[in-house]
Amino acid sequence: GPTERVTQPDMLKLVGLGLLSVVAAYLLAYWGISLTTATDASLMIIGEVIFTALLALLLTGERLGRWRGLGIALGCVGVVVIVLNGAEASAAGGGLGRVLGNVLLLIALFSQALYTVVGAGLARRYQPLTVITVIYCGSMLVWLPLLLWYGVNSQFPAASLAAWAGVVYLALFPTIIAMLIWLAVLRTVGANLGAISLFVQPLVGMFLGIVVLGDALTPGLALGAALIFAAIGLTTVQKAA
Repeated sequence: GPTERVTQPDMLKLVGLGLLSVVAAYLLAYWGISLTTATDASLMIIGEVIFTALLALLLTGERLGRWRGLGIALGCVGVVVIVLNGAEASAAGGGLGRVLGNVLLLIALFSQALYTVVGAGLARRYQPLTVITVIYCGSMLVWLPLLLWYGVNSQFPAASLAAWAGVVYLALFPTIIAMLIWLAVLRTVGANLGAISLFVQPLVGMFLGIVVLGDALTPGLALGAALIFAAIGLTTVQKAA
């Protein structure tokens, strides 16, 4: 529980994860999402799986396996296709905002992958609630000064009740509850297998982006999506094996 004793080296790791994989990842991710499309952002989640697998290989020695390695290779090609598709669309529209947004998302996903790999080892030593408490307390080293600055300078934007409800939802469900579940999964199955569960997001996100938000399904986007979903199938086969 939250009263669990954490060693000083692990405390520093957890605080560092709060600064890198919460603060940096959230800032870069929301900046990137503001520049690209919801469909691109959802498909780019494959980047976290790729980064997670490679970091787990380098830092913990987890083996990829033949099928998962092939799936990661296809996923890399799919990411490149989506970024190039975004560059083509941005060039046609007179700007490079979409491709910049995709690159920012990839950097944010690398931070999240580091969180997954390092957090998996820590989650095996401590309870998920302990891990998430220290990580988010570490992130407050940045959030509290920012909140103070916004408060002093009266920079808080006016928001409707629906907007505040959305903020509360994002704070409670995707951030706290989902993170507790995620750490519990990592505690049981490890970083590589846990990352495979991320493959649900591209499918749902792409569907919502096209159907609800009206994102265009271009040939380049369709090709990138096909490669990514092929990567999903290959890594799932490896998991079942």
